[in-house]
Amino acid sequence: EYFTNDQLYFSSLTVLSFSNLVFIASLPFKNLTKTNLKKLEEQYPYSPCTSLVTVGCSDSLNSTIGSGKITNFIRNFTSFSYFIISIIFGLLLSDGWLQVDSTSKNPNARFGLKQSIINFAFIWHVFQLLSHYCQSLPFWGSSIMRGKLFTSVTVQTRTYPFFNFALKYFYFNGIKVLPPIDWLFSYINPISLAFLITGDGAYSHGGLILCTDNFTDKEVVLLISVLMYKFDLDCTLQYNGTKPRIYIRRNSMTKLRDLVEPYIIPSMKYKLTGESKNSN
Repeated sequence: EYFTNDQLYFSSLTVLSFSNLVFIASLPFKNLTKTNLKKLEEQYPYSPCTSLVTVGCSDSLNSTIGSGKITNFIRNFTSFSYFIISIIFGLLLSDGWLQVDSTSKNPNARFGLKQSIINFAFIWHVFQLLSHYCQSLPFWGSSIMRGKLFTSVTVQTRTYPFFNFALKYFYFNGIKVLPPIDWLFSYINPISLAFLITGDGAYSHGGLILCTDNFTDKEVVLLISVLMYKFDLDCTLQYNGTKPRIYIRRNSMTKLRDLVEPYIIPSMKYKLTGESKNSN
């Protein structure tokens, strides 16, 4: 299947993990026909450059917007780096979702994220990071919520086999759940934590609240344990009515800012400081 903690799992796909990079190759190799090789050469043109480059960061993946539909061969060959997986992981702990294209003969899941137009800078930032995996630009929507017009912007990726694997761990009977402990330890890092905070964080009384309302008490306590163990953050369980939330206390805010600030865009850093959003 896919890797966790640098382990290799084999099924219809072979996953080769080197440090923080993930390369996904389709099996069996007899499928590497001249036609498929030509498709690979078009998608990944040869370069004589022998320099080492960082794979998976925002400046190393080209957008594929406007390139049309991709073949299943290319879809199965597409790689997801540790950096990209960390972003998606943090957003799935927040407002992100996974959705299966049930109309396809070989259904795969896609990733999506919707934000208010007020947070356009954030949703555009996410789109820029994931545009390599998207077929189209973000799209607008509107609805009436509590008697007011709500305008939103949504980013959606193409469907990929990787998201099927993530779906198994983030959903149970159609309900989002916290993934297993080994996934938490692998992918709760400064990157994923930054995107969780940007999506569902709120500055409060000198500390920070993570609005983990969609998870159970047990799941939130587990998430608190990981944050305390990995980052030595002073966290406590709080409730918004009956919904469990995480409160990171004031005495851990300097440590938290040092961890996540490099991955949070300027317009959203007010969540770490309590300053007015417009001041950023």
